[in-house]
This record gives sequence, structure tokens and C-alpha cells, in this order.
Amino acid sequence: MSRLIFYVIACALTFFIFISHKSYNPPFFVQDLDVRPSEVPVFIKNNLPIIKQAPSVHSASIARLSSGKLIALWFAGSGEGRPDVEIYGSIYNISSNIWEEPKSYLDRKRLIKDSHQFIKKLGNPVIYQSANGDLHLFVVGVSFGGWATSKIYHYISKDEAKSFAYQGVLRLGPLMNISHLVRSSPVGLEDGGFYLPIYHELADKYPLIVRFDQNGKMLYSQKITAHNGQLQPSIVALDSKRCLAVLRNYREKEMYMQNCEDGGMKWDKPITSNVLNESNSIALFKLGQKIFLLHNTREKSEHESRGTLVLSYLDEGRWEKVTILDVAQGKREGIKSVEVSYPNVFVSGDMVDIVYTNNRTAISHIRLNQKWIFEQMKEGKK
Repeated sequence: MSRLIFYVIACALTFFIFISHKSYNPPFFVQDLDVRPSEVPVFIKNNLPIIKQAPSVHSASIARLSSGKLIALWFAGSGEGRPDVEIYGSIYNISSNIWEEPKSYLDRKRLIKDSHQFIKKLGNPVIYQSANGDLHLFVVGVSFGGWATSKIYHYISKDEAKSFAYQGVLRLGPLMNISHLVRSSPVGLEDGGFYLPIYHELADKYPLIVRFDQNGKMLYSQKITAHNGQLQPSIVALDSKRCLAVLRNYREKEMYMQNCEDGGMKWDKPITSNVLNESNSIALFKLGQKIFLLHNTREKSEHESRGTLVLSYLDEGRWEKVTILDVAQGKREGIKSVEVSYPNVFVSGDMVDIVYTNNRTAISHIRLNQKWIFEQMKEGKK
């Protein structure tokens, strides 16, 4: 075989492998729909323990440990963007309904040492348990400027969050690899891999998904829409091939929704919904055959766009309110926050656990079940 023919065949095979890799994706992992729901309604609301040395808290994320306990992580310090901000976490014992005393999982010094980069501030942790039991921690770090110049860093724990090993910075763009942030929970795939929803914030603001394999190795990133001003995508699998995303709208008031097909390889154009967003973080989850949305309204606090936390469900393309979950207490004085915002959710069987920011002074937790939600839906129809 001549050298020319060898190179032609090698190039053709390489191109074929590249195209095959990008054109195929395993189906979404869909939770067991045969779970028998409880006949007893459950609704529990509490706050996670306060951290005296870190009074300002925000942006919580929740996941399950292999032991069955839950873990929540958030950032806390003297104020958002301050150099003393660290990533704290607490573990929740379901049987006793008690959150353990929080501990610091990551600070600037540790990330500087691990990444060999200067880190100015930390924010927005996301915790996720993959199919093999590994806990993945993604966190936003900034070396200079504001959040728009940030990067996403990746850690993995193989011992139930007792320790986290540094995996690296996500390589997401050729221009200094900056301005990518994370906020929402990943979506699992049947092969044990997952999609991590992220967003780009510098100048053009748009959402992406990042594909990881079953070992937590990043494979590629994909922009899901060219519609500008869309941030913090929250995604839920509708079935093995289709998904639904909702998007925080930075520039307009309406919340956009977007459908995907072919296991996330094909995305439809975003469409407006009947929900006003006002640039607030949102979260989707699926329970049985129904899709639910956690979002903010001004319903009980007309001067605060993040003052009321609402649970809604999707009914023939429209979002219908189920109930109000929480209302922020207090009055705005100067820069004082009045909000119940940034919800994040974990679903297991017919149980739903929600964590969210409460006035930037506490992380609140709501635990409820399918029976309680459906009772609220019945009450709303009376």
C-alpha cells in the first residue's frame, strides 16, 4: 500500500470516527415510573445550620449519597464575590430530618494550589452523583474581573464526599477559556454519562450542554440556541430521547422553553412561555408523568421579583400554579436582600427535596412528596 493511500484511508477513518462520535448519543436515563407513591402527604420546611464566620450564603445545589443521605453545597462568606467565600456543605439524614453542621469543602487557596492559577473568588457549586456512585463537584472560579470572566473547575469524590480530587478546568472556548458558568443540575444518560448544563455570559449570553462519559471525562460541549440573553438552563428528560429545558431570561421578561430530540443532539428553537422570569434562576423536575417548575413571582411581594417562590406544573403547553412554597420576610433596606430564590431540586422516587437561598442569610430546605403536590393541585381546581 502506498503512503498516499495509507494517509487517505487514515484521514477517512478519523473523519468517520469524529462524525460518528458527534452524531450519536446514548438515551437519557429515565427514572422508574412504577414507584408506588405514598398515601400520606409530606411537607417539611427547615433551614440548614448557620455558619457564623460566613453570614452571606447563596446558590445551593443538592444530590444524593450512596448511603441514601442527601448532601447540599453552597457558597458562603462575608458577601458574594468576596475573597473569603468558600464552598460549604451539609449532609441530611432523612430519617431524623437533621442537617449536620456545615463544613468547608473548597476555598480559594485549595483551588489555586490544584489549578496552578490565581483565583480571585468562588461561586455557584453544583454537586451531582453519577451512575457509578462518584460525586462530581463543579464550581465557578474567577481569576480577574467579574463573573463574566469565570471558568468552571471539576472535582470528583469517590468516598461519599469525605474528600474531593481535582480533575481540571473545563476546556470550553478558545478565547482564554473564560466566561463559562454553571448553576443547574446535570441530566443522566443510560450509559452512565451525563450532560452538564452551563452558560456563557461575556457579551453574548447563551446556554450550552457539556457531555461527560461514565468516568467523568469531558467529551464535548454544544451550544443549544443562538437566541441571545438566555442563561442557567435547567433540563429534564421527558423520555429516553426527548428533553425540555427552561432558561433564565437576561434581557426580556418572558421565560423561554426549549425542546430537544435524539438524546440531546437536536434542539428546537426556544419559545416563549406564560411565565414571567425577570432574570431569575429556575429549576425543572419530573414527578411521575408531570413536569414541574420552581420559579419566582411578585405575587406576595410586588416590589421584589424574587420575593415569592412558586411551584407550577405544565399543562398543555402552559404553566399552571400549584401553590406558593415560600415568601421572603423583611423589607429591603439599602442592599439588604429580600428573596427566596435560586432553587435547586433532587427527586428520588416520589420524594422531592428543594434547597434555595433565603434572604442571603440562610439556605432553606423543603421536602415534599407526590401526594402532597397532587393534593395542592386538587385544592387549586376547587
